Amino acid sequence: MRYVFEDAPDFVEPIALLLVIVIAMFGAAMKVRDGGHIGLDSLVQRLSAGPRTVVIAIQHLSLIAFAIAIMVGCGTMAAETMGDHIPIIGLPEGVRYLITIPAAIAIILFSLEHLLALRRSSSGQ
Repeated sequence: MRYVFEDAPDFVEPIALLLVIVIAMFGAAMKVRDGGHIGLDSLVQRLSAGPRTVVIAIQHLSLIAFAIAIMVGCGTMAAETMGDHIPIIGLPEGVRYLITIPAAIAIILFSLEHLLALRRSSSGQ
C-alpha cells in the first residue's frame, strides 16, 4: 500500500512489528514440534545409540531452559512496560513481550513430548 498510494496508514508498521514477533516465536515452536530446530544432526547421527540419546536429551533440556528464560525475561519486561503504550495503536507496550510467553510454553511442551518419546524408545517400549 505504501508504494501504490505513496502513503501507508499509520497503524500498519506497529501491527507488522507485532506480527513479526508472533510469526517468529510460533514458527520456532512449530520447528521444535517437527524436530527441525537448530541442532548438530550430522554429529549426533554419528554417535552410537547411548551417547546419541544423551545428546538429544541435552538438546531438549537446553530448549526447555531457554524457553523458561524467555518466559521469565519477557514476563518481567511485560510487567515493567505495561504502563507505556505503543504509539498509534494504543496497546500496552507489554503486549510485545506477552506474545512470546504462549510460544515459550509451546516450546516447553513440545520438548517434553520429545523427551518422553526418547525415554520410551530408549527403554524399548
